[in-house]
Amino acid sequence: MQRKPDISLAQEQLGWASKVPLCSDKIIGQGHEPRRPISLLVHVAFHFAPHRWQYLERVLAGLAEFEIDRILVVVDSNTNDVSDRLAALSLPGHCNVRVDVHANLSHPFDLTWAHRRHMASALESFNYFMYLEDDVYIPWQTFDAWLRRSESVCKRGFIHGFLRVEFDLAGHPVSTDWCSSAKRPPAIEIDGVKYIRPKWFYHACWVYSRRTMRRFVRSESWTRGSHRWSSATRTFDRNNKGVTRE
Repeated sequence: MQRKPDISLAQEQLGWASKVPLCSDKIIGQGHEPRRPISLLVHVAFHFAPHRWQYLERVLAGLAEFEIDRILVVVDSNTNDVSDRLAALSLPGHCNVRVDVHANLSHPFDLTWAHRRHMASALESFNYFMYLEDDVYIPWQTFDAWLRRSESVCKRGFIHGFLRVEFDLAGHPVSTDWCSSAKRPPAIEIDGVKYIRPKWFYHACWVYSRRTMRRFVRSESWTRGSHRWSSATRTFDRNNKGVTRE
């Protein structure tokens, strides 16, 4: 495993970020009291569709369970229709949600980049920064582990990331992002914990500390991206369904 200078690429894997578990019986607002004196800014990309509200609702339920002092969740959407549904939710006091509407997108995929301006302007207001798509559920246990271990990973020149999984009918975690069977990647051990960097490692979510975000915002990847369809090229291969700008 080689160290990568590009913030958006050098992600080492820990824990799970899963597709939204619809069978969960957790209710928004019924979480633990906040305890860690840290703040988190979360941006969630959500193209509004009534049938997808169930996913966003579960994502918000998971974030409301985070045992930290303050969370601001910004839902980046293409319409204000989501605001009425959010108004009906009961959230704990440490978790606030707002909607930023982006109605004049040149392409729907642009919504996944809508968070950039606000995040760059909020670097001094939060300790940590997270990006999610509307059906990616991150349990508190995963973020808690990230908080405890990310600093030791950073000291070794890596960036701590997630591995997105879904659960099959037997309840086993599987990675649907892996296009085919892959050889087990080499592992590196840091402070007694083993990490891997899979061949396919973009999982529609990330979280960075303020220090890492400062470097990220100053890098070319913050505005240009790392894939062919980026703000620099403005092109899109309609035959390649796997191409994104994030």
